[in-house]
Amino acid sequence: DGVKRPELVCASVACGARTTIALGDDGRAYTFGLRCLGRSFEREEDAKALATPGVVEALHDLVWVGAGERHAAALDDDGVLWLWGSGPAVAYRAREAGVRLPISYALLEATHRVVEAACCWNSVVICAVPWSCADSP
Repeated sequence: DGVKRPELVCASVACGARTTIALGDDGRAYTFGLRCLGRSFEREEDAKALATPGVVEALHDLVWVGAGERHAAALDDDGVLWLWGSGPAVAYRAREAGVRLPISYALLEATHRVVEAACCWNSVVICAVPWSCADSP
């Protein structure tokens, strides 16, 4: 079709039941699949199924991405965990059924830095350390 597309170099990839999320070497998250979580669309039907990765505009400087059944998560280099999608992992933070765009998981931000995370089917598991220990070797 003659359209020049930027090349995506992946640092890691995570697959959920309905979405795939890739961490680019540029520190950005890219989603594609049956429900392109984290991406803005003017019409809901535009988000149904996309084979081409698209950037999650709200996030940058990421060090990790993960995906569960109906949710995705990302960790930035400041130790902030971002969640979006639907299901128990997101509902606990959002106090609602689901969110399309990323929201920060602020429960620990004042006292702890998230240093590692993992997504499971319906949850996100985190490892956090107190800010006073965050920069210690």
